[in-house]
Amino acid sequence: MIQVEHLQKSYKSSRGFWGRSRQDVLTDVSFHLNDGDCLGIVGESGSGKSTLSRILLGLEAYDGGSIRIDGLPHHKWIKQNKGKFSVVFQDYRTSVNPNWTIRQIVEEPLRMLHGGEQKQKQTSNESLIAELMERVQLPMEYLDKYPHELSGGQLQRICIARALTTRPRYLILDEAISSLDVSVQSQILTLLKELQADFQLTYLFIAHDLQAVAYLCNRLAFLRDGVILEELDCNHYTCAKSEYVNQLVSSVLPFESGFTRTREGLTS
Repeated sequence: MIQVEHLQKSYKSSRGFWGRSRQDVLTDVSFHLNDGDCLGIVGESGSGKSTLSRILLGLEAYDGGSIRIDGLPHHKWIKQNKGKFSVVFQDYRTSVNPNWTIRQIVEEPLRMLHGGEQKQKQTSNESLIAELMERVQLPMEYLDKYPHELSGGQLQRICIARALTTRPRYLILDEAISSLDVSVQSQILTLLKELQADFQLTYLFIAHDLQAVAYLCNRLAFLRDGVILEELDCNHYTCAKSEYVNQLVSSVLPFESGFTRTREGLTS
């Protein structure tokens, strides 16, 4: 379980006397994430969503508040559980090395995790990579290709496979579908839903698209100006108390042009 309490983060600002002022990005963020959950963090651009993801991944320090995972302080848990937190970023082009083959891209987390032991693990890595390529529905021949030879949807599938190579427990999806065409978005969302069940993953799905979040997640948290305004169960997202959340939900209802749930999966 991840427990975030009153998280705060600010950056130095060029404005103010001698440039000593700071800009608050996260001012009071509190939520919890249970094993097996998919929590959607919904917010406008600049609301602090990506900053929150970088803090959880251990890429940035926070200024105040606390994060505990399984009762341990965040930094200690990260140190003891390398590879158990993973991420899929929004821009599939800039999040991969254009000069690497797809095989090198998928193997990157394993090289980082195992270091000098990589050669001894080569056989087991091959079987893992083959399994992941099958799970993201791409042929093994793609491993010899380069990023520019793949479509956006195919490359994002590779990024998902890469994120799973370390067998993570938590997966952050930071606007992971927003750069894709709507038809491809629906395919990726269906894939993510299948992978969550198969790999027993816990998702933090950061997005501005309420319709996509409502399909994938079981809980929603609305972030605005660095504050979590409200948390809702996805089956009761029309029962919001906050005026801002009500306006946001009303602006996309009914979901005629977005994603809808069906027995077969997701349609668009």
